[in-house]
Amino acid sequence: MRYWYPFTEQALTQIHKDQINALVIVPLYPQFSISTSGSSLRVLQEEFASNPNQYGDKVMTHTVIPAWYDRPGYITAMANIIQTQLNTFTNNECKAQNELTPGYTKHILFSAHGVPQSYIEAGDPYQSQIQTCVDKISKQIQINNPKSDVQVHLSYQSRVGPIEWLRPYTDDVLPQLGNDGVRNLVVVPISFVSEHIETLEEIDIEYRELAEENGISNWRRAPALNTDEIFIEDMADMVYEALNSPCQSVTEACVANNVGITIDGGIAVDDMSDISFIGVGGVGSDADLYQTTSSGGSATTSGTPTSGSGTSNGNGMSINAQESGKKIQAEANERFGGRIAIVAVATAILIELLSGKPIYHLFWN
Repeated sequence: MRYWYPFTEQALTQIHKDQINALVIVPLYPQFSISTSGSSLRVLQEEFASNPNQYGDKVMTHTVIPAWYDRPGYITAMANIIQTQLNTFTNNECKAQNELTPGYTKHILFSAHGVPQSYIEAGDPYQSQIQTCVDKISKQIQINNPKSDVQVHLSYQSRVGPIEWLRPYTDDVLPQLGNDGVRNLVVVPISFVSEHIETLEEIDIEYRELAEENGISNWRRAPALNTDEIFIEDMADMVYEALNSPCQSVTEACVANNVGITIDGGIAVDDMSDISFIGVGGVGSDADLYQTTSSGGSATTSGTPTSGSGTSNGNGMSINAQESGKKIQAEANERFGGRIAIVAVATAILIELLSGKPIYHLFWN
């Protein structure tokens, strides 16, 4: 894991001890962000580059699945979990809701983990992937509810510090929904696949109390996917498909998603040509997992990058890839932000234990 045991470095050490020589790397974040998947992939990239004798292309092959927010199995599993909660509203509750919000008997609030707005402005794909994901799930829900009596809302939670994060904030949206007459609400943690403090404490305790204080009386919370059978089967299918598809290295995944590349313990590389010794094809570019892409795409064969189109530099990397790689050099900020987030959560829990009240009572009376 990125911020708890077993840490990435520990997992890699065990992989090396077990003599594993092929990896399919799957971040357990459906949507890609430089602060989540990007952070994890960056650590892997640094470890691979720093330890070529253990993870070099003569020792280990790998491929990366950077994001999977639009997979049919994932969309179906999410829609089913939400539908289960929608079905718990009684006829009387639906009738009363329709009087308050004509045309809608049930409401859904997708609450995604927030990221700083500056990340999005710098090219982070997270927000667009969240919106696409919510749209696909919503369409599936509409199929399951032909009366079209379900209204969908989206917000972002867990912001830390004084900088601007993605809006609207969940703790702003809940009072507004209550003020608008929403009583039947299913809250969905859209960017989380397992239960943890941001679902069990932030949503289930803090946000629920805030919602009920603002008149949202029929609160429901869709559980995280956890070990949902459809979800697990889709994950297995995804790994199998990756084994039979052209490889994408950690380095390629970072460049493609505007993640700053680092080497030698975290030094950002401004000139992307400097990573040629790491290998644009990445670990395993000429080994078992690697396959050449179809005509018109780009590929690496026997460690030599080739391209069907576009301008490249002397190392075979396209100029566009260089420009993408230069967009984000947020390594230090991201790491600092992660540490601040951990301290903030710990502080919030301590304050609540001492005061006996949710922390937002310090700001809303």
